[in-house]
Amino acid sequence: MELFDHDMLEELAEGGLLRNMVADTSLAYQLNRLSKAELVEIRQQLDLKGVSKLSKQQLAEALQQAIVEALPAQLQLLDELTYEDLQALVKRRGLLKDLAVIPPTTLVLLRRMGLAFTGVLADQGLVLIMPREVLQPCRQLLKDEALRKTVMNNQKVLLVCRGLVAYYGAVPVGQLLQMIEAMGIAVSEPHFSNLLRTVGASNGYIDYIDDIVCDKRVIFMEEILAEHLSKKEYGFYPVSLEQALMAAQQVYIDWTDAHRQLFDYLLDEHQLDEEEAAEELMFLVFVLNNRVPIPSFLQRLDERKIRLRGFADTIEFLTLLEDAYQHTRLWCYQGYTPAEMQALMSRPRLRVLPSLAECPGSSE
Repeated sequence: MELFDHDMLEELAEGGLLRNMVADTSLAYQLNRLSKAELVEIRQQLDLKGVSKLSKQQLAEALQQAIVEALPAQLQLLDELTYEDLQALVKRRGLLKDLAVIPPTTLVLLRRMGLAFTGVLADQGLVLIMPREVLQPCRQLLKDEALRKTVMNNQKVLLVCRGLVAYYGAVPVGQLLQMIEAMGIAVSEPHFSNLLRTVGASNGYIDYIDDIVCDKRVIFMEEILAEHLSKKEYGFYPVSLEQALMAAQQVYIDWTDAHRQLFDYLLDEHQLDEEEAAEELMFLVFVLNNRVPIPSFLQRLDERKIRLRGFADTIEFLTLLEDAYQHTRLWCYQGYTPAEMQALMSRPRLRVLPSLAECPGSSE
């Protein structure tokens, strides 16, 4: 396990992924290794009813058949990367030894879906095992061209959702579904919600809370979400497929000259690389959208070693931030930028023409 750094090992340990195991590939053995809480996660993922009061042993026995029966439906929820990981696992006859490139969140997802389980195997280190009861049917199902097309469409849906949620911060799932449909992407319920709850929520970018899809990286997301839910402020702005993909693949915002100048400032004045500058620019946009308190905002900058050196540097930064603010789409303006709102408010307001009888000098 020397391929994993210290932080990764801690994350693996916290996820219960580093338990010792023996070379037993039966589904019964792998399920009995898990805690009751982990078995409950599998039950919830499979939506298995009538077993909530069973003992740990009884629940493990009930899940053995349920996992195999639910396998076709579970594979329909994969994204491209998880699909490829399973392909690699099947090609290696259900035993994968090189896990350094697979995120711990994906390993937990595979366990929750009952598809594969991790553990430390004597003389081989950390491995990923697909139980033999799952291996053969999974091998056949993964050859299906229709499944591959579903996975590719899932990947597109998740990518666009990631861009839209980063663009807006929090979106009701029903509204998100309508926006995806309006882009001409094939989606349907309950597949869409199940996709977001499983692979979508496990990929580290989005969260699914009370039928609201949120950006996981928003600072103080729980407090912000509660505030916006209470005020019903979501802010929707027409976004094309191309714009959503651009938002997902670049900095998740409209890339204007103002944002470019702030980005260049972070590169030049604070010696950040492009990835770090992009991350900080995303955070600054979230600050503007989420009304993050100034002390929390300054603390975050300090933690990221972005320190304003003197009065002139502070004025330059605030000026660039103000310009970026004027060109950032805000929830409180229903997706318009402050500059657009000022332009709208400055237009002369038209009055309704009076009826002919009310006009001065008109005859009865």
